[in-house]
Amino acid sequence: MLCRFGAGQKTVVTEILKALDDDSWDTAERLAHTLKGVSGTIGAIGLQQLAEKLEGVIRQRSPRADIDAHLDELKMVLEYFITQLEQQLPEEGVKTAVTVFPVQLKAVCDKLAAMLADDDAEAVDVLDANAELLDAAFPIHYRQIDDNMRIFDFEAALAALRAATGTSA
Repeated sequence: MLCRFGAGQKTVVTEILKALDDDSWDTAERLAHTLKGVSGTIGAIGLQQLAEKLEGVIRQRSPRADIDAHLDELKMVLEYFITQLEQQLPEEGVKTAVTVFPVQLKAVCDKLAAMLADDDAEAVDVLDANAELLDAAFPIHYRQIDDNMRIFDFEAALAALRAATGTSA
């Protein structure tokens, strides 16, 4: 989970800046919200608080100078935190090839979709237990499914799963 945090949030400040430059306030706010959520999930409370403050000033459409000041503070803490994670965590090993069996994949996807539709938090356990299978089957969509589930945005995770499987509601 810590490895995923580092990989998933390493560029978030740049992404927020780009969203703000493109006048995509909702995207910038969502990115800050996601950082807040995943920071809390891993217990990075200080980082979570900084992301919460940033989310607030973006939501309020504060002057860009105020937002940039919050972003600068967040960037310093986030970069330090990720550097420490990278130094302390073991390198991820080479992924082994996973054989995707269609019947197994369908069963997992059906179960996951039902749980997500019911806002069942245990869907995260199903995702974790089948992470290699889902990542192998849906390399483009897996990260989006995983990221949304980690912040308990089950609606967005379900939409990503449906996009990956080519199914609709």
